[in-house]
Amino acid sequence: MNLSNLTPNKITLRYLGLTSLGLLLAQLLFGVIQIRWRYYQRVENLTTKIEDLSQEVSIISEDSNFQLDDGTLERLMRQSSVGKDLLYSIVVNEQGEPTTSFFNQDNSSIAVTLSQFRKGKVESQLEPLLQKPHIREIRRPIIVAGQSLGEVRIAYTLESIQESNLKSATKILIASFIVSGVLILIMFVMFRREVQLPLGRLVSKTQSLLPKEKRPKLNQWDELYQLEKLIASVGDYFQDIQDLQKKMAQQKASEKALEELNLAKSEFLSMIGHEIRTPLNAVTGMTGLLLDTQLNEQQQEFVGIIRDSGKNLLTMINNILDFSKIEANKLELEEAPFELGPCIEEVLRLFVSQASQKNLELAYLIESNTPNAIVGDSTRLKQILANLIGNAVKFTEQGEVVIYVNATPLNHTEEEQENPNYELRFAVKDTGIGIPANRSHRLFQPFSQVDTSTTRQYGGTGLGLVISKRLSKLMGGKMWVHSIEGKGSTFNFTLCAKATPSFSPVTSQEGEGALMGKRMLIIDDNLTNQKILINQAQSWGMYTCTVDSAEKALEWLRRGNLCEVAILDMNMPEMDGLELAREIRKQSKCATLPLVMLSSITKAEMASQNSQGEFASVLIKPVQKSQLYYALMDIFAGTPIKVTRNKPESYLEESLLGETHPLKILVAEDVVVNQQVVHLLLEKLGYRADIVSDGREVLEALKTRSYDVILMDIRMPEMDGLTATHYVREILPPDKHPFIVAMTAESMQGDREKFLAAGMDDYIPKPIRIEELKRALSLCQPCSESVVIDEKIFDQLRKMAGKQTNEIIEGYLQDASLTLEGMRKAVEDKDTEQLRQAAHALRSPSGSLGATYLSDLCKEMEEVARQGVLKGSSDKMSRIAIEYDRVSEALQKELQREFTAT
Repeated sequence: MNLSNLTPNKITLRYLGLTSLGLLLAQLLFGVIQIRWRYYQRVENLTTKIEDLSQEVSIISEDSNFQLDDGTLERLMRQSSVGKDLLYSIVVNEQGEPTTSFFNQDNSSIAVTLSQFRKGKVESQLEPLLQKPHIREIRRPIIVAGQSLGEVRIAYTLESIQESNLKSATKILIASFIVSGVLILIMFVMFRREVQLPLGRLVSKTQSLLPKEKRPKLNQWDELYQLEKLIASVGDYFQDIQDLQKKMAQQKASEKALEELNLAKSEFLSMIGHEIRTPLNAVTGMTGLLLDTQLNEQQQEFVGIIRDSGKNLLTMINNILDFSKIEANKLELEEAPFELGPCIEEVLRLFVSQASQKNLELAYLIESNTPNAIVGDSTRLKQILANLIGNAVKFTEQGEVVIYVNATPLNHTEEEQENPNYELRFAVKDTGIGIPANRSHRLFQPFSQVDTSTTRQYGGTGLGLVISKRLSKLMGGKMWVHSIEGKGSTFNFTLCAKATPSFSPVTSQEGEGALMGKRMLIIDDNLTNQKILINQAQSWGMYTCTVDSAEKALEWLRRGNLCEVAILDMNMPEMDGLELAREIRKQSKCATLPLVMLSSITKAEMASQNSQGEFASVLIKPVQKSQLYYALMDIFAGTPIKVTRNKPESYLEESLLGETHPLKILVAEDVVVNQQVVHLLLEKLGYRADIVSDGREVLEALKTRSYDVILMDIRMPEMDGLTATHYVREILPPDKHPFIVAMTAESMQGDREKFLAAGMDDYIPKPIRIEELKRALSLCQPCSESVVIDEKIFDQLRKMAGKQTNEIIEGYLQDASLTLEGMRKAVEDKDTEQLRQAAHALRSPSGSLGATYLSDLCKEMEEVARQGVLKGSSDKMSRIAIEYDRVSEALQKELQREFTAT
């Protein structure tokens, strides 16, 4: 800290000292003037009073012819307002002898004179008294009939005024010093705040801007001196900077090259993603379509291997692109509410098949202190869980893989009581091969595995854990691992999220009302599954009893213990779930006991096992809480089971979308294989589409036909998708704009926003999944086409023309085609008069037939030609040609209908 901030320095003493001295002198001068003014004012007032008193006494003396005795004079003196300042009042005759006199005994100054006063002339007796500087005398003559008979002499003293003046001066001087001190203090504080401290900060800031070796030694406390020294140092430093700038100017070219290199790197990643995803689109799309055909078991196995390999390659590409986004700090997280349980269940369903092949138990347990729904990025949370569960299943040959979730509330304000913030902790625990302690440092390193030899056996790029850890950090958490070689690993990660109200029926009061107090018997040899089922059942208010074997379950039932539902695990030692169910049915009181089977087998096997209807429900492990809830509600409340299942993608089901939601579709794709993939996917959904190869062909196709949807590839030769979209939006009127969906393998940050800003309505990543395609098509609504032929106008024509209506239509079609050709030629030749005549020739008969929209378009063209301005006439011509095709098609149908009727 700079010492000048605490102690007055030279600049303060210099300026404040002079200012304070001037202020004090000004106060003193003002005080002296004020004292003198008050003194003279008092003296003048007293003199005036004495003069008035002497005049009054002389008047009385004149009127009374000296008959004024001492008593009367004393009363007169006492009644005056002069008080003790009056010394004496004497009336003397012409000889100077006193006739009447009054001496003020209250005044100590007259005491001596009074004791020595005697008869005779008073002049000599009063002379010693009048020589005192503070005593003054006023004489007033007594004149009767123009003759002086004597005089009145009144004396007064200024001693009391001087004493009072001295006291006032003392007070004024003290007040002046106090006021001056306060003002000096205020000025000192203001000076420090407004001048000294800012100047000191300026000095400190200037000094901090200089490198240490350039900073001068500032020993004095004078900021002006310090600033002068710093200015000199800054000047030298600026000279060094100018020299440095010359060197930097030479490096600027290399920095620009580096920036271009980074841009090229982003474009390269985008291009790599596009180029790899494009053939993958064909691989995954064609294999998916091939699997829906009739294949023998060997063919299905081969195609399945191809499809799985394509998916694995796509996963690796996505990981590399995600890693590049994170490295460039360009990965953004979404903020949306979602249910935590279903989110975890969706991830676990991806690994059911792999876990079933290894006989692994897959499960998850959410502690009761965890919110049911949170606000966050569910996609990225699924990505983390999928990476961790995938590794756990990959490196675990027997046992289980379990997800544990709990939450800790964070400190929050009163406003956040309704939706508090939580720190959620996820633990993915497995019983796999574990991680050696001397190799754990290789975890979370890009493109690295704990043991490189495992790469050949298990595969992988080593990016999954790196991406997961960094995603966790982006979500306000962290990731770590505990592992024992040969016994398994537990990967932990946290994230911060805000709780939000849950709308799942699983957490509703309806379930608690129907299931509250029901007794459940849980038969499972896996302690983790027992704990999960107990936790789920108790959340609905149910009572539970658990046993770990079939023998114990039967013994428990034989003792007469009652339960209202039993949950059985299919795979148990000694006696499996099917045998146990048959034994339970043999119990006298359990013939109608509802049984729920938990199994890791496929749906087909599950259906065959339950063919005799022994089980109220058969659920696939890991048991989803929603599945268990709906199964129990079906048992106790009669509510139909609403278990979510993956529906088969049969041709019949998918084709319903094209029937219920008809659309006219144009596909713009330059790769032939991808054209076939999109065509077959659309055909599977029940659509027929027109296909073009680039943006220019899109514009040509729109001239001949209107479309509801354009599936637009981004990277195409001649004209790319973004440019084509721009022209489509410019050429067509707003009510004719098709729904444009971008199809691209690009997935870099900001790509989606770029497509939407270019005028596209949606985005489908490659490889194209049929679910994404269905979603995009379901968002589109058919364009609200204008009425081609006005039925009222056409009916009026039919009533008037009768059987000649067909001849009128045929003649119109012949003439209109020639007129259109003339309009095109006029536009090409820029012949406005010819264009006006042709537009008028087509407008009138079109309106008569009821083609009102075509008539309006011709009227617009006629007005343009009349004004002699052909700007935009080519676009208008294209619109007229498209509308004429629609009118021609409608009239041809009308002719065909009449021909069929006859």
